[in-house]
Amino acid sequence: MYDIKETTEFKRVQLLAYLNEINRRRGELFWNAELLPKQKELYESKAKVTLYIGGNRSGKTFGGAFTFAQIMCREHTSWKPIHDKPLRGWVVGLDSTNMLKNILIPQMEETIPKRYIKNIEIASRIWTLKDGSRIQFKTSESTGGDKKFQSDNLDVIWIDEECPEDVFDEIKMRVIDRNGIIIMTMTPTQGMSWSYEKLYKPGLEGKKVDGLGAIKVIEANTEDNPYLPEEAMTTLLTMFDSEEERQMRLHGKYILVGGHKIFPFTILEHVRKTVSTTFKEGDLFVDEIGKVHFLEDCPNPGLKVYEGPLKGERYYVGVDSSEGINDPTCITVSRERGNRIVQVAEFDKIVPPEDLAKTVVAIGRWYNNAFINVERNSTGMVIVSEIYGNKLYPISALYLREKDDGDLTGAVATSQIGTHTDAYSKARMIRNLRGAIQEDRYIIVSEESFKEMDAYVEDKNGKIRASFGHDDRVCAHFLCQEGYESQQIRYIMPYEIQQKEFRYGQRGNPVDEWVRH
Repeated sequence: MYDIKETTEFKRVQLLAYLNEINRRRGELFWNAELLPKQKELYESKAKVTLYIGGNRSGKTFGGAFTFAQIMCREHTSWKPIHDKPLRGWVVGLDSTNMLKNILIPQMEETIPKRYIKNIEIASRIWTLKDGSRIQFKTSESTGGDKKFQSDNLDVIWIDEECPEDVFDEIKMRVIDRNGIIIMTMTPTQGMSWSYEKLYKPGLEGKKVDGLGAIKVIEANTEDNPYLPEEAMTTLLTMFDSEEERQMRLHGKYILVGGHKIFPFTILEHVRKTVSTTFKEGDLFVDEIGKVHFLEDCPNPGLKVYEGPLKGERYYVGVDSSEGINDPTCITVSRERGNRIVQVAEFDKIVPPEDLAKTVVAIGRWYNNAFINVERNSTGMVIVSEIYGNKLYPISALYLREKDDGDLTGAVATSQIGTHTDAYSKARMIRNLRGAIQEDRYIIVSEESFKEMDAYVEDKNGKIRASFGHDDRVCAHFLCQEGYESQQIRYIMPYEIQQKEFRYGQRGNPVDEWVRH
């Protein structure tokens, strides 16, 4: 019997149709998208929660849509479900008209090829794919609240722009059973909101979301988008009234609503330019003859050394002490260079109170008997008393200040070793540090210090605090700057050191020589 399918002509037409379909698919956005570096980072993220935070027009929405579409169509190169059931996914926008109808649904129509789609229910906003997988578009607007997000198990949820906190808390529960993932793409227009505390901050600190797992934070700038026309970028640059709004809209930076940053963006840019990623980590050890050594091979190191001690150089130390329970003690070391000082080391570690003085002395001695300014509040008094009472360090190398009487001008009443920090003295020292950084007289190289400065704020109640994490490094820096600018600095030569030496865990044992570099 004659079979047309076996003819040469049929096979030729079939082959041509096949090749045409390949060429057509090669031209599809779904297969041929050229992802920007940050979009590719989102696509390759293996975290349970990925926060893609960026400026307007930075490509965050397409990055989220493309990653979501690849997963739902089972074409993602690395993400695979833990089951063989049809997939379930949600696309969550802020509202029905502006976000879903005008932005997210058209974006998904452009991203997912029609051949994957079996049915679209317009009223319920549910797309059914040919393999039985289902995509549902939802809004996080107030009607229905978090109740709209109950009673379903999902593989992937993409949230475009920040949803209410209670909605996110409910969304978290939806991906647990299927070991699913959450993607949130957003510009932080709501200021330092719940996402700052629950996602951004823990993500930067390497923490996890309760019940889910790791958080990955991806930060993108509007300038990262090379496809944005130059005239559009020029227009964006002129649209905003303040530097804070510009940073939020173009760089995806959280800004404080009802308060302000202690270190404005102009000062942070000074610091950003001098940040170094080259350092050695370790701890200090005092040997049998009292010589201080830097050891790299040690567990849980606390000291980062950007530059080791140089013979004949002058160094200055700021010490922000802690109780040694939850907060770390932070020590910063800077070297005098011309008419300015440059950070050369940073110590950050939880230290028991009984070891605080030993740690401070070891660092001070290693850096040529550095001039030390200790915050004397609380456990700082332990450091001051221990050093002074046991003559562990030359007293003339300790900062001595006339105590503030509550006047921002620094008027005096009594003398004290170290610096007592309160609202008045802190305001004065912060003001001085800002001016020194602005004028390139104080150089910071620690990336962790930069991050703490970026998060250092005065909230709407007038309290100066870290908006997340700690502010210990910031305090150590303004103490170091305070000591450097004091009029009592005198370089201490080795022969002036007291004979009573110390080593970790011991005291006593006079020695005849001092540290030599």
